Amino acid sequence: MKVLNFGSLNIDYVYDVAHIVVEGETIPAVNRKIFCGGKGLNQSIALSKAGVPTYHAGRICNTDQFLVEMLQIAHVDISNVILDDSTPTGHAIKNARWNELHYRVWRCKPGNHKSTN
Repeated sequence: MKVLNFGSLNIDYVYDVAHIVVEGETIPAVNRKIFCGGKGLNQSIALSKAGVPTYHAGRICNTDQFLVEMLQIAHVDISNVILDDSTPTGHAIKNARWNELHYRVWRCKPGNHKSTN
């Protein structure tokens, strides 16, 4: 069995905050971390680690090559990933309570929304 995954490749920006922001509030972040993300990226890496030949298809901005490198490290075939300088890579902004599992997520549509043909 082989798998072609046409899934999201996102950048996750995680901000550590003292508490979850409420409407109208501005608070400082303790820290910001950047992670590779997207359900598609995570699925492709998991499949490949499980020994399934995996091919990933998607579209990201060519400045975000580190997402493709993460797939390559996991031995995912990236020949169907389009690097495009006119398409922003999808991203998620998460504010997380420091040392707890409470968070909110805002997501920008990923480049895959442009890949319809």
